[in-house]
Amino acid sequence: MIKKSIVVILLTAPFLVFFALWEPETMLAQVTYGGFRGVVTDPSGAAAPSVTVTVTSKERGFTRTVVTGPDGSYEIPSLLDGTYTLTAELQGFKKYINENLVLYARDLRRVDIQLQVGEVTQEITVEGQAALINTESASLDIPRPEVWQVFQAGERGQAGMPEFELFKAGQQGHFALGGGGASFIWINHGAHGLEMRGSHDGMEASNLGYFRAPQFAFKETSLHIVNAPAEFQTSGTAQAITRGGTNDFHGVVLLQVQNQALDALGPDATSRPPGRPSTEWELTAGGPLRVPKVYDGRNRTFWNFLTRQRRSDTFGFTNFVYPQPAMRRGDLSIFPSPIKDPTTGQPFPGSLIPEARISPVAAKIMSLYMPLPNRGGPNNLSDNHTAQSSRRLAQKDYNFRVDQKIGQGNTVSVIFYRLQNEDAGLWDWNPTDGGTNAVNGAKSIALQDSHAFGSGVVNEFGFSRLNIYNHAKNGNISGRQFLQSIGLTNLGGRGVPDSLGAPRLNVPGFGFLGGGGQNIVGRGQGITDQNDIRYIVRDNVSLQKGRHVLKGGFSLQRYVPNNLAVGGNSWGTYNFDGFATGNPFADFLLGIPQSTSITRPRGILEERHSEVGFYFQDDFKVTPNLTWNLGLRYQAFTVPIDKNGLFYNFDVSGLRVVVRDDAAKSAVHPAYPKEIPVVTASQAGYPKNLVNADWKGWEPRIGVAWRPWGNKLVIRSGWGIYHPNYAPNQPFGLVLGA
Repeated sequence: MIKKSIVVILLTAPFLVFFALWEPETMLAQVTYGGFRGVVTDPSGAAAPSVTVTVTSKERGFTRTVVTGPDGSYEIPSLLDGTYTLTAELQGFKKYINENLVLYARDLRRVDIQLQVGEVTQEITVEGQAALINTESASLDIPRPEVWQVFQAGERGQAGMPEFELFKAGQQGHFALGGGGASFIWINHGAHGLEMRGSHDGMEASNLGYFRAPQFAFKETSLHIVNAPAEFQTSGTAQAITRGGTNDFHGVVLLQVQNQALDALGPDATSRPPGRPSTEWELTAGGPLRVPKVYDGRNRTFWNFLTRQRRSDTFGFTNFVYPQPAMRRGDLSIFPSPIKDPTTGQPFPGSLIPEARISPVAAKIMSLYMPLPNRGGPNNLSDNHTAQSSRRLAQKDYNFRVDQKIGQGNTVSVIFYRLQNEDAGLWDWNPTDGGTNAVNGAKSIALQDSHAFGSGVVNEFGFSRLNIYNHAKNGNISGRQFLQSIGLTNLGGRGVPDSLGAPRLNVPGFGFLGGGGQNIVGRGQGITDQNDIRYIVRDNVSLQKGRHVLKGGFSLQRYVPNNLAVGGNSWGTYNFDGFATGNPFADFLLGIPQSTSITRPRGILEERHSEVGFYFQDDFKVTPNLTWNLGLRYQAFTVPIDKNGLFYNFDVSGLRVVVRDDAAKSAVHPAYPKEIPVVTASQAGYPKNLVNADWKGWEPRIGVAWRPWGNKLVIRSGWGIYHPNYAPNQPFGLVLGA
């Protein structure tokens, strides 16, 4: 046994060396497999050694066989979720058969067996007899066998895991796997939000935006909380497992059609929008891989394919408030309060601002980019402009899974997932809007391998690659073209890469007032170019030796995001609040903003971050009713860096900015205030990556599970240390954005 386990470790060593040299980082949780454990006794209750225990998958025909040790104990780990039959055979005793045992992902079910004297040809058959909860670990796992019991909130296309009602008292907020990605609670049974993560078929789904699968792709989910053993990086983990094929062919087709032309006309609509149907269709199919007269994959090769295609066309009307023609000429007599001349402190006669005093920039903005009212009378300043908009949303999901049995104890699974969202909008709100064109989604592939070497050594290997992307363009005019057209040529010395965009002009009471917005022009302009890639590799080796189940392994992860965003405040924000004249629109006409601001967009953020973790644990069965979980994990995080060395930090004691080296120092923009010194890391006595890395990540984990009265009651207790990663997003600024 020991020699075989050494062989397994040597086989995985090349992966370890390769990724260690490559600055990897760890995965959240280790495996998605479950297993069975128990003790076989004779009629007197004495331990029964050398009993052959076999487990068989009813859906896939897979089998796994072990032999009980001197104390009658057995362990069958690394099994795919599903329904199993468990048998036990020993000469001189009747054959024991336990049918329809349901095993969930990461579920360790206890099945104790008592043999009866007789011939092996005689059988004792029971059904589904096993401990209903995991009785062998100090940690707590809550499996969810049916996805529709869990994903009870939100849209069918989102994998929401809203709240586990049983543990609501221990939670503040919720943990969601899917929706817009994964969202965190701050406290979950004493664990900080950074200590909660989620995975989908072993692929991380935490804080990864659009990476998710549709609900109906999942077979089950589980929540792993409280007293996590050493194989887990975090104290809490939510997991989802996609459906796989079985020996039976199956398939589902669904089509849904909706037509907006049949909806009621809204109160602000001036005409009925054109009717275009919104459609959604789904296709699920799976079974054994069979090629007539060539290959029969029953009990060996299984596949499951799922796709969903959705398209919706929406048409609507949005209300704005724009100044009336007389107001644009300086006639503000529509307002009850007098308009003060900021140069004299006296009111303008008749609230009339002379045309010569109107800012030429404001005049250009009004003539080029500020539509005239199209509803109501000349004195209407409430929803006086209605604009029509159209939007087409399309979503495509693909999920493909193959499970292959190789030999008696080897199972390989390959899971591919693809999601793409397309958002095309067109509206005539004002000449700068023009619409949006966005494509975002995720591509992922995962490989999982479970290999049993004999009856006591099992190796579990996994690799996955995730690619999250978001490419969006909003607006129809370049920011530089906009500024030139209104006569603005100086942005305070800031040079901005040309892109779609426009300055923001905030005049209270005008523009789009919904959702608290006040931008009279420049709403939602800009570009986003996000491309995040994450590599994950892990390996675990488990060895059963008498009353000990020994387990060790490593988990590595490499995070490679590449992001660019130009928008928001990149082209300047001008706030007019009436401080000069007593009227916000009058301040705008005179070109006197109360405040202005601008942010120079950063360059492409090419952050690099890595994690690495190693662990060893021993599940020691002190007695059949008492199990100690003893483990030690080493967890390390590399300091996030920018590929081009452009992160910076701030030295509070010296009140100065610290950059990596002279190359980064030369990248600081010339307009940066000279009053704040910029020094290199060596000059400030800082490490090269600007933050001291913590390499003391030793994490002992201790737990106990005690069953004083059989399987009806489990008393658990545990203690452990967990090191959270650096705060979400990079902890530093980017020099080019300084």
